[in-house]
Amino acid sequence: MADAAATNSSTPVWQIDAPTAQSLVVQQAYGLFNTTWLGILATVAIALVLLSTPQQRRGPVFTLQCVAFPMALTNALLVTVCVVLNAKSLFTSKNMTDTLVPIECAQKAFEAFTPLVCDATLIFKVLAFYPVSPIPSPSGKRGILRQRWIPVAPLLVIGLARTVTCTLVTYFYYQYDYLAANTPPEITAAKGRVYHRSAMAEFILQIIYCSYASALLFRKIYLFAQRRRMRKRRGTALLQRRLRYLIESLAMTFILPVIAQIIAAVAAQLGKGVVLYIASLTNVYLSTLLSVLATSWSTIRLHRVHHSRDSTFFLSRPSSGGSGGADAHGSPEKGSPKSTPLNGLPNSSVKEELMNPSSHGQVQFDNVYQPQNTKKLGGLSFGLPRALKSVYGGEAGRQPVQQVVVVSNDQEAEELGNIHRETLLASLFDDEEEVVGQATSVEMLTTLPPVQSDAELAGQLPTRGTSGWRRGVLRSENL
Repeated sequence: MADAAATNSSTPVWQIDAPTAQSLVVQQAYGLFNTTWLGILATVAIALVLLSTPQQRRGPVFTLQCVAFPMALTNALLVTVCVVLNAKSLFTSKNMTDTLVPIECAQKAFEAFTPLVCDATLIFKVLAFYPVSPIPSPSGKRGILRQRWIPVAPLLVIGLARTVTCTLVTYFYYQYDYLAANTPPEITAAKGRVYHRSAMAEFILQIIYCSYASALLFRKIYLFAQRRRMRKRRGTALLQRRLRYLIESLAMTFILPVIAQIIAAVAAQLGKGVVLYIASLTNVYLSTLLSVLATSWSTIRLHRVHHSRDSTFFLSRPSSGGSGGADAHGSPEKGSPKSTPLNGLPNSSVKEELMNPSSHGQVQFDNVYQPQNTKKLGGLSFGLPRALKSVYGGEAGRQPVQQVVVVSNDQEAEELGNIHRETLLASLFDDEEEVVGQATSVEMLTTLPPVQSDAELAGQLPTRGTSGWRRGVLRSENL
């Protein structure tokens, strides 16, 4: 008994006061919070790599995500290390400053720049909703080109300003924290004020950036819902789809990071350190997570489709009879139907192919027909060769186009237009225009090289037949 008492008396007993106990509880909460997010981000990163397609891996959005996720994971690891060292410092008399401060400075740099990289994906999502639109309007007037840089320019300017503020935040945090031991107190206090002002400027700029981009996307979604509301068929199904789009847009247009940024800005002004810490890290983790959900894993997603070398586009010939018809391989044939078959499919299968493109693989158009003079087809006015130049991008636009269908009469145009409006997720044209027969989708984007000149394009369309139509095949390598 005496030996046991002597052993117990020789064991050091740590006396923890109330502030130390409270600090320990806070560090434990920080550790649980960060390890949870670390597991979530690691799981999403692995799923992103495994579930991504080769087309997605070649896109700029996937490249940004491959940069953002390692940055976010590194930030979470550094925060976890800081939490462990801070908790360890409560039970030792050893000075941990030399070990802890460099890690904190590195973590602050990742915390500042990770949301900037994640938010860059919003630029590509906005570009998908606001491409150049040179397609003529149904009234016959030539559509006004929508310059893509007009809605994106504010994002680029704010992004450049955020790069400056993130650099200042990192630099002044290093000056304020790491060099504080060798700096007079008054200079340290001055640098601390500059650091807090830089951090506040970054919060404000990020709020403006995400709010502006979200407002643009909300506007497009609202206008698209307005066009759907004009149609009276299948009201219940349309209502369900609208509700799904609304919920998805609320969750996947960076609104949640905006809320975290506002909380962090208010907490910084009120001096609430714990709230500021949690809100700042939540901003980083939500921005990283939503950079995937808002672009790659949403219904309104960015997906790049690359055409094969033999893929071409199709324009149907007019409804008036004549000898200028063609079969699926481009040979002239009398008595052909109003619309040339699509990849050898009968006209009745065109709607099925457009409605369910996966049933026959990627939609490819075999033959291109173009009138010598301007014709009005299905409410759309096209001329030679400016129409194809406008559709394929030309010198002015370089519009991303995946499919273009121009039908032969108004009834067929309305029929196909209804199918397209059912499958489209967002309008890529002017808000006031209702372009029928357009199969370009946000889900299927590709960029073809521009047509070099009118003469070269006209030279690729040899005149055949007596119906006043030029017929030829435009292949992607010739564009």
